[in-house]
Amino acid sequence: MQRWILGLVALGGCGVNEENWSEKLAKAECSFAERCDAATFWYTYEDASACVDEKFAAYSAGEAELVGCTFVKDAAKDCLDALGASCKVIGREYEARVAACYAVWDCGGASRDSFDTGPRAP
Repeated sequence: MQRWILGLVALGGCGVNEENWSEKLAKAECSFAERCDAATFWYTYEDASACVDEKFAAYSAGEAELVGCTFVKDAAKDCLDALGASCKVIGREYEARVAACYAVWDCGGASRDSFDTGPRAP
């Protein structure tokens, strides 16, 4: 688990941008799940890299839908910070803490949910 925390620190130091967002989000979300919901995490994934691979593939597959959208760097940083916070700090305020994750992509006035890996409605 310590390696994931160090990984999040390293991610924050490299800067976030639209090219590395899918990878950073996948790593941060898997780290969060491993730390804060370990039973579900280990039931769902064989190991941490399987989680990252699955989430990265899902996020990358949705990138084609983001053509014409604007990457909101401040929201991305806030999202990664929220996912890196301690489980106790996040607690029952999960939705409020990760709200920035839902505003990382601005697609003409409507934000695109970073966690939405399914197809967009027509």
